[in-house]
Amino acid sequence: MGNPQKIYPKKFLRFNPFCHGIFWLLSLTLVFPLLSQDIPTGFNDTTGKDTAVAKGRTYSLGMLDLFLTAPVVVGGGREEDEVADKIRNKKDYFIQCYTNNLTKYDTYTFKVRFQFKIEPSGEVKEVNTVFRGTKNAVIINCIKNVIRQIRFKPLPKDSGICVVEQSFIFRVI
Repeated sequence: MGNPQKIYPKKFLRFNPFCHGIFWLLSLTLVFPLLSQDIPTGFNDTTGKDTAVAKGRTYSLGMLDLFLTAPVVVGGGREEDEVADKIRNKKDYFIQCYTNNLTKYDTYTFKVRFQFKIEPSGEVKEVNTVFRGTKNAVIINCIKNVIRQIRFKPLPKDSGICVVEQSFIFRVI
C-alpha cells in the first residue's frame, strides 16, 4: 500500500492572485502595525516617532524638537558659551520634564523663558519664569529644578552675580 497522499485539485497548487492579495492585505493591517508600534520610552530628541505617557495612557505625538535659544548673559564675568554649554548638557533632563509630565490636555508645542542668577560660587539661585507658554505647572517646576542643579565654575567673589535669561521651545513636528 504505501503512504497515503492527499491529492489537491490543480487550482490550489497554482498561484492565486486573489488569495495572494488577501494575504498581503492582512499582513499590512494586522502584523506590520504591531511591529512598528510605539513603545513609551520617552522622547529621543528629533529621532523617530515618540510617545508621551499621560496618566497611564500612551499618546503618539510625532518627533519632539527642543530648541534652546542663545542665553542672554548679563554681568558676573561669565561667558555666553559657558552658560550655553551647561544648559545644553542638561537637554535630556529638560526633555524628560516634558515627557514625564505632559498630559493629554496640554499644548504640545510651547515656549518657556526663565531668568536665573548665578552666584560667584557657581550655584544657580532665584529661578523665575519670565514667559510661560503652557499652563502645566509641573513641567515648569521640573525645568526650574533642573536649572537649579546646574553648577558653573567658581569665580572670584568680587565678580558679582550673573543674570541669565534662557528660552526653551518645545515643538512637536
